[in-house]
Amino acid sequence: MKEIQAFSPDVVVTLDDNAFRTVAMALAGSKTPVVFSGLNRMPETYESNPPWLASRDAPGSNITGVI
Repeated sequence: MKEIQAFSPDVVVTLDDNAFRTVAMALAGSKTPVVFSGLNRMPETYESNPPWLASRDAPGSNITGVI
């Protein structure tokens, strides 16, 4: 996370559940856009703290992706 924050990328892409859980959830609510793909679980599974998924039609956060 320190390296990601120091690099300040235009977007972060996560490609599996572990990356989503550790990286995307740490960036939830930040200014860094996150795009996910390759989740084996439904995105709602990760809806906890911080909240990031208002609905599938309009996520309402800096995180979006394809399941």
